[in-house]
Amino acid sequence: MAKRLKIAISYNYNKGWIGGTYYIDNLVQALNTLDDAEKPILSIITGKKEYFDILKKVTSYPYLTYQISTGETSFFKKLVNTFLFRTINKRLFSRSIKNLDGVFPYYKSEQQDLAKTKVYWIADFQEHYLPHFFSEEEVIQRKEAQKAIANSTNVLLLSSQNACQHFKEIFPEHKVKIRVLPFAVTNKSKLNEVSQLIKKYNLPDRFFICCNQFWQHKNHMVILEALNYMKSNYNWNIPIVFTGNTGDYRNPGYYPSFLNYIEQNNLKTLTFSLGFVDRIDQLTLMNHALAIIQPSLFEGWSTVIEDAKSLNKMIIASSIDVHQEQLQHSNAKLFEHSDFKKLAYILKESLANDQKLFDVYNYSTKVGQFAKSFISIFK
Repeated sequence: MAKRLKIAISYNYNKGWIGGTYYIDNLVQALNTLDDAEKPILSIITGKKEYFDILKKVTSYPYLTYQISTGETSFFKKLVNTFLFRTINKRLFSRSIKNLDGVFPYYKSEQQDLAKTKVYWIADFQEHYLPHFFSEEEVIQRKEAQKAIANSTNVLLLSSQNACQHFKEIFPEHKVKIRVLPFAVTNKSKLNEVSQLIKKYNLPDRFFICCNQFWQHKNHMVILEALNYMKSNYNWNIPIVFTGNTGDYRNPGYYPSFLNYIEQNNLKTLTFSLGFVDRIDQLTLMNHALAIIQPSLFEGWSTVIEDAKSLNKMIIASSIDVHQEQLQHSNAKLFEHSDFKKLAYILKESLANDQKLFDVYNYSTKVGQFAKSFISIFK
């Protein structure tokens, strides 16, 4: 029997960027679809043991171990190492993970450096194209980190051909080896009873839904503009449900401006903002919605669109290049990201056309491909 691969996976549960958390959740769940002999041992590098416990519960993956991010395998060992390093400049317990075939995503550190294959991951290159959504300091930090990756001889994993094109344009002389691997989501858990959720969140039976964190580049405002236009011109009465963390560290005023627009234009009966909700609640509401709206200005590979694909639910999305790449051969409805009138028209027309996203589609094959392609990087 061939030796089971051992791969370190960096993971933290972060509501501030839940997309990164869900990426690892979905990766581990995809690996769980492999034949048992192909399943690697996953050494989870995490900030807190409770994050590891969350991942273990979500994925039920059989070959999970963990190590806290400082390198020690327990709080006690961390305490001892910290004390000794401060007093005699030595550590008793090793911070390196031995016998690693690979690490992902790779962040240069003592515990990861013994890995045979080091795989970086960059979600997207938004700071190059929408720098006004970041502080000058953060733009500089991101670009410096990306430059270091570009000059390395390791592997860089990107989620889309669009992101790959961006990277090659930005770093034409790169040395890093690029692999493009679109991720897939695993929504294997049983959905909740939708009638209970409608009561829980005080929702009407019919609604559209937008599931995005309230970051400015997610472009929620175009939905409000479309609603306002529909209310004024067509006596529109179908609401939009919004889910997602309401904090944007880059622009703290974004969510208040969202609420202010609702107040000023009398849209309270047409909007329901639920904040961050349980993942299964979110998927249940998506599955029940008339359609899912994804109006983003920039993405690396949208989890929302993958969720819609896995549920085979109609999606109405901005026509940015990566959305078009994700939605090839689908019945998706696209609009230019600032064209609220086109969005309004699509919403109106969709009430008369109960379509699936794909006529014939087996999403589970994408999950298996994701797992096999990921493992192939380390073989």
